Amino acid sequence: MQRAWEYLSTHRNVNPAEFLHVPRDKIRQYAPVIFPLKIGTEQLHTKTGFHFGKSIVIPYDAPPGVACFGPYITLGQGSYAARVSLSALYPEDEQCTIKISATGEEGKITLGSREYNFDKVESYSHELVYLDFEFENTYENLIEFEIVIETFSKVDLSIDYILLSKLENKAKNNFPLLNKLLKI
Repeated sequence: MQRAWEYLSTHRNVNPAEFLHVPRDKIRQYAPVIFPLKIGTEQLHTKTGFHFGKSIVIPYDAPPGVACFGPYITLGQGSYAARVSLSALYPEDEQCTIKISATGEEGKITLGSREYNFDKVESYSHELVYLDFEFENTYENLIEFEIVIETFSKVDLSIDYILLSKLENKAKNNFPLLNKLLKI
């Protein structure tokens, strides 16, 4: 889609309605090419919470379970990092566990996951909380990629967005001047 907009901006004689038409059965086959990709909560689904403004809210009386999942895009091969932004985090139990997973093909393939533990005594009410994790996609084009956020105890939680970044080869980034000279 991003390449399509670039093409349209340089080829003004093309009718955008004809060029951008996507059949309903192929609407979820979007494959991002420009990173970082900010995934808003309007692109995500929830089982234990509800959409409120630009956030997904998990109320304190909601049962533990899947807080959000999506966006069901096609993800190319490579290394990635995901950052989940939470604007409110109030554990109701003494210890709260939140698990973030990267999956594909409707959860049949797990690319990676990470668990975070929060204590009730700590205060997260006046600060943004970022949950980061990295994962590797070894598939050429993984369909129906999603980030799944699960809670395992009662928590009052607000999920704002997910930032998906593609990681470059770490060896290349450690020595930028040398890489430039070697043309890596």
